[in-house]
Amino acid sequence: MSRAIRRVPMDWQHPMEWRDLWDSRTGIVRAKYVFKPLYARSYADALADFAANPDNWDGHEPQRENYMPSFSSVLPESLGYCMYEETSEGTPISPVFETPEELARWLADHNASAMGGATATYEQWLRVCRGGWAPSGVADARGVRSGVEALSDER
Repeated sequence: MSRAIRRVPMDWQHPMEWRDLWDSRTGIVRAKYVFKPLYARSYADALADFAANPDNWDGHEPQRENYMPSFSSVLPESLGYCMYEETSEGTPISPVFETPEELARWLADHNASAMGGATATYEQWLRVCRGGWAPSGVADARGVRSGVEALSDER
């Protein structure tokens, strides 16, 4: 469970799907068109893990549509930066940007969720955008705070 950078083509459109979602305020289930959660690891890695450890998968073979596509044929300089939440399998919380700095600016300016309702500063987001990952949250002597905030304290 975290916030993580995924390198994707600049024109990447994360797949979407209809899901029945429960509204906790009204108690009503409504169909919504939302981002389809996708695991960050490759389908090939998941398939290899399944072959080596089928008991860990309860007999359910991984399905390609649940994993991010491979962008190995795309030149690295053609890939952008997108922030994903990985509390579920992974959905984007930002558009794709050319640089970590542009992504961090967007995340800070749009009060993107660092954990629940917690946001982060440009400097805090930039550390994650350059480093690639932050845990969802940290609980220590300073209290409970987002991993984005906690990482900025570890300089």
